[in-house]
Amino acid sequence: MNLQTLADHVGVSLATMWRMEHGKCPIPDDQQTKIIAEALGTDPEKLKDYFDEARDSNELEWYHKQLNNFVKPIAQHWWKGELTQAVAIADYLCTTLRDQLADKTLPGGVIPIVYDTYAKALYEKSEAHSLQYVGKDIIAHNTPIYEDLLDIANRTGEKKYAGTAHLVKGHTYYLAEEFETAYEAFSKAWPQVRNADHQLAVLRTWTIVATVLADKDRYKKLRYEAKKIIKDIESGLVKPQLEIICTTYEGWARAQSKWGDPEAYTTLKRAIEVYGKIRKRNRTVLYLAVQIARTTYELEQNLGPAKEYLPDGIEEAELRPDLFPSYRSLWQKIRTPAQARTLNLLT
Repeated sequence: MNLQTLADHVGVSLATMWRMEHGKCPIPDDQQTKIIAEALGTDPEKLKDYFDEARDSNELEWYHKQLNNFVKPIAQHWWKGELTQAVAIADYLCTTLRDQLADKTLPGGVIPIVYDTYAKALYEKSEAHSLQYVGKDIIAHNTPIYEDLLDIANRTGEKKYAGTAHLVKGHTYYLAEEFETAYEAFSKAWPQVRNADHQLAVLRTWTIVATVLADKDRYKKLRYEAKKIIKDIESGLVKPQLEIICTTYEGWARAQSKWGDPEAYTTLKRAIEVYGKIRKRNRTVLYLAVQIARTTYELEQNLGPAKEYLPDGIEEAELRPDLFPSYRSLWQKIRTPAQARTLNLLT
């Protein structure tokens, strides 16, 4: 991906931003200035003042925020089913960050920030892969990501990156239906993951894996941990992304239904309610629509029709399993809008 393409997606060249921020490129060349100015929607002459002001306020905090802004488009693309674009941006960003880390002149205070952004980009790339590949292919594509995350953990001494690595491995082997390996990976991830998003991601899929393996003791322990996190979310102590909360409820509902627990419909109802909040914010998250459709179908199969009202689900235009290769075979079971409508999936 060239500079112009990246600018179109994320707004500014990461390398140029870093050089400007640290005084190594106070005035970019004409072509770079034009690209950056157009992306930021500002006048080229104002760019120097823009960076000077940011540097004077708080260099590292500002820089960290800017780097995080480069990761967001990766998730936004795979949420919408634009998997190729998501992976392309992740690849470009990871390459740029590796180049920055290889630069011996990189200020010490910036290095942890670059590693953190690198780890986030790798994780989002693995999520795109999880919707892009099926069977053993996903192992081949995500194993290098797992290894890179472990390398970051070793270089930084930060256990949270090892936790992310094992989370990626667990999710990968779950999708490849190698459940024992997935279970072991989640066991390693859980004590090391730090942020609420990753904790929910571990609990969601580990709960499903424990269910597949008929490990009821582990299932009960995971449900206990889940209730603690939900309590923290409801109290406002932690604030995971709505997308993560939605897919977590959806996954838990699947697991509950396989144990014959009628409470699964209440959990699914919460997932649909969160999806409604996401929609009201005008965010496009098509993979969630497909997940909810899949899980509603599974609950119908495992528990029979819902005995309580389910809120309006998703619009027909949002049901785009064709965008997600990993869901295509499942979708053959609920091929038509008429079938989907009987499952309370369409508004």
